[in-house]
Amino acid sequence: MKKSNRMWRHIIIMGIATLVLVMFGVHQTFAQDAAAVTVDDITSLKIGIDTTWVLLTGFLVFFMQLGFAILETGMIRQTSAVNALLENFLEGGIGAICWWVVGFGLAFGVDNGSGLIGTTLFAPGISTADTIYYGNIGVLTMFFFQFAFAATACT
Repeated sequence: MKKSNRMWRHIIIMGIATLVLVMFGVHQTFAQDAAAVTVDDITSLKIGIDTTWVLLTGFLVFFMQLGFAILETGMIRQTSAVNALLENFLEGGIGAICWWVVGFGLAFGVDNGSGLIGTTLFAPGISTADTIYYGNIGVLTMFFFQFAFAATACT
């Protein structure tokens, strides 16, 4: 008897949910003249999509550091677990500072003709750099993406 009541309750709830979706979720639309799509609209959309994708992949790579911290903590004694976690988190923070001060400028700065290392985009130079750095990716997005790899490599 209880099972039958529960089944009817689920059917009623699903019916109400369907009714609400039909009443408020579906709207009639009429055909309209399409607005002309400009090149600027497409370019800004492309920059937004590229930035979102690079940030998403940067977050995934950065979360690898959490995985390494958990792996390392699981492989050692319980008394040293806090020290191992602290070490991993400090590596991320110190790695961010080092990447900001030195690493990004060496790796991605404009060279002085030697073609070997960059001489721009060091710590104060990142904020004065062009907004779009590499293709459709902003400088700070590129900085975070490459920092995620550098911090994970330090772990």
